[in-house]
Amino acid sequence: MTTPSITEVTSQVVALLSPLGSEERQRVAQAAFILLGESFAAKPALVTPPQGQPGDAEPSTFSPKAKKWTEQNGLQTDMLQEVFHFESDGKVNVIASTIPGNNKTEQTINTYLIQGIANYLATGIPAVDDKSARDLCKTFGCHDTANHSVILRKMGNKLIGSKSAGWTVTAPGLSYGATMIKTMTKGQQ
Repeated sequence: MTTPSITEVTSQVVALLSPLGSEERQRVAQAAFILLGESFAAKPALVTPPQGQPGDAEPSTFSPKAKKWTEQNGLQTDMLQEVFHFESDGKVNVIASTIPGNNKTEQTINTYLIQGIANYLATGIPAVDDKSARDLCKTFGCHDTANHSVILRKMGNKLIGSKSAGWTVTAPGLSYGATMIKTMTKGQQ
């Protein structure tokens, strides 16, 4: 029996934890570590959201890893807020009105990337379950029922994973995603 890769295991764990709330996820992770005889590091503290309208938060609430990624890629708050809605409970939703791409294949891949980046901003893990990405494809009108599985095999080096285990945005995918966000918000310099 071969040992699964870290990416495969991460995708499976994310798929299992996705339906749970933040506190429940932490309890499950802590229990798993204890059963494995490991110590458990608590979730990194997020920056306290600014006071404002209930349900609205600034991107300062996202994970430290994602914050570093946005800084490295020159993604400014106003750009991110054109594509994502940041809730005070840490959730990040895609609110873009359109998704770039010259055809349904490109738009589908870009939709999976944007959903993965939304999760990265919220959790620090650039993963996405297939159902939420597929639902977002339907929202953007790029879901091609007859060819969706074929399109998913064309992800290239931007996403890895599977329908059942979920998808993880790779480093090249995060880089491409940053460029895509700049293009979507006309933030090209």
